[in-house]
Amino acid sequence: MRLWHKKEELLAFFGKNKFAVLIALLGLLLILIPFGKRENKEASLKAGSEFDLSDAENRLESILERGNGVGRVKVMLTLEKTSETLYVTEGSVSKSESGSDEKTEISRISSSSGEQPLIREQRSPVYRGALILCDGADDPRVRLWVTEAVGSLLGIGSDRISVQRMAEK
Repeated sequence: MRLWHKKEELLAFFGKNKFAVLIALLGLLLILIPFGKRENKEASLKAGSEFDLSDAENRLESILERGNGVGRVKVMLTLEKTSETLYVTEGSVSKSESGSDEKTEISRISSSSGEQPLIREQRSPVYRGALILCDGADDPRVRLWVTEAVGSLLGIGSDRISVQRMAEK
């Protein structure tokens, strides 16, 4: 009963003030609709300086050398894709009689250390394969351990990992 009474009061209010409500709704609509066409895109910039393949190989060598029975280790890795950083961008398209003009800029955020680009996503490198040379490769347990360790660290299958015995010097 009380809800019905509130509903009638609300309808009476809108009936008396329909022009004011209509103007308020149009104002809200104009605020929500942007002028010009604005698009958010992602700019893909290669971050070659952030990832160092030889550093990754050295780190993997130092970990594998600590395995029981592995001995000296040399690693060679191949990449399918290098690492990538995707930045948030903001673009606008303006149309005129002579055609359309599109402008795209990387969005930036202010911080205590200055303006920084706004990062949308950082993609790790994708490895294609690995060649591991080690002293203990004659032992099947060592080969299995090295294969499993490299596969889990790099995210590649055992069919892309070759473990071979290192030549004597």
